[in-house]
Amino acid sequence: MERCAVVGRRSVPPSVVATVMVLQRLEGLSDREAVDRFMFDARWRYAAGVGGWDGAGRVGFAHTVLVDMRERLRRSDRPDRIFEVALAAARAAGLLGRRRVLDSTPLYDASRRWTRSR
Repeated sequence: MERCAVVGRRSVPPSVVATVMVLQRLEGLSDREAVDRFMFDARWRYAAGVGGWDGAGRVGFAHTVLVDMRERLRRSDRPDRIFEVALAAARAAGLLGRRRVLDSTPLYDASRRWTRSR
């Protein structure tokens, strides 16, 4: 039996948390709303690199994980590093520098490719 099943919650990969934080900022969502969107929107899960439904039920985590990650980033030497990487991915995908209606599909794709390369 897994220790976390008895003692506490399972860990969430930092790349998943980072992707959710970027999408949260883009859509202006609260922590709870962002976690709900991650749990119920397959596009968010694919962008985070965890796919759709895993057969074992819903994929998710507590909203406090986002709070904890933001606090850890705030105390670090480079608190904006997640958004710097997201900006670089958006720039590489050609999403910056033009005025147009934003279709989030290329951003989901760019973040998916970024999480796969890590």
